[in-house]
Amino acid sequence: MSLVMKDIKEIDKALATLSKSYFDETEQSVEEWLVEELPLAIKHLTDELLPLGPESFQSVCVDYHPPVVHRLWVKWGGKRIFLHKIEKCIPGEIALYHPHPWPSAVKVLKGEYEMGVGEDGKDPKTTLLLKENSNYAMIDPSGWHYVKPLSACYTIMITGKPYDANVLQAANVKPGKGLRPLDNLTKSKLWIEFCNLLEVPISNQMLINLKEAI
Repeated sequence: MSLVMKDIKEIDKALATLSKSYFDETEQSVEEWLVEELPLAIKHLTDELLPLGPESFQSVCVDYHPPVVHRLWVKWGGKRIFLHKIEKCIPGEIALYHPHPWPSAVKVLKGEYEMGVGEDGKDPKTTLLLKENSNYAMIDPSGWHYVKPLSACYTIMITGKPYDANVLQAANVKPGKGLRPLDNLTKSKLWIEFCNLLEVPISNQMLINLKEAI
């Protein structure tokens, strides 16, 4: 099955149905993740975390398989908030098809990507085109997906506690590859990009401090 949608309401409706079909509910429902947790995380991010500067975030460069992802992340209570810049896949590249080791919810801030969805490592059953302001949740350990950006994409993802080890084994979730942090310049630029996207003011003094640190 292939679903290509341009209207945001149509996308969100399809994703809600898809989440209930492929990503069965665990401790929290899809609605709780998308309606409650994700907006709270974004508010905490814009009001408290981003204004502290890039040094308040840890960073990771995920480049062992397309697409390349630059990540900032921070703990938020028992959850984590991830800020992702996902680079565009070049023609012919195969995007990484993978599960998540924890329940998650995602909001696309900018850009668009094709997402294939399946379960238990089997070939994707559904393909969606996700655009700016679309949201989705993955809360079943058997759920797999890939994202293939058609342009550079910026997303916010929140994650819950990792699934139980036995659940991960049954779902064929394997430990991630060795990753490295972003260099200071890339990290600072990424922080600035997310501040601009989320309309978080950056003081002149902060910019001076960043320039000195770099």
